[in-house]
Amino acid sequence: MHNFDTLKKTIDQAEQAVKIGGLYAHYRQPERLYKVLAIAIHENTEEPCVVYQALYGDKLIWVRALSAWREQVEHQGKTILRFILKE
Repeated sequence: MHNFDTLKKTIDQAEQAVKIGGLYAHYRQPERLYKVLAIAIHENTEEPCVVYQALYGDKLIWVRALSAWREQVEHQGKTILRFILKE
């Protein structure tokens, strides 16, 4: 059974880390932007997830674990964030 107070706290904390409505670029294709639509909770794991929409092509909507969204990656010899806030 879900503890809704705990889930609300999880969402509130996630919203401090990710800007709802913010435009982000993925490190591999920085010219392609994504808009964060919401923070959601994965039903099985209760892990916070980022719901975001591509602002190119078919404008697909995606879901990614917050931990993966905020992950640092190695790229061209540097450690950078997977998603970078642009606006």
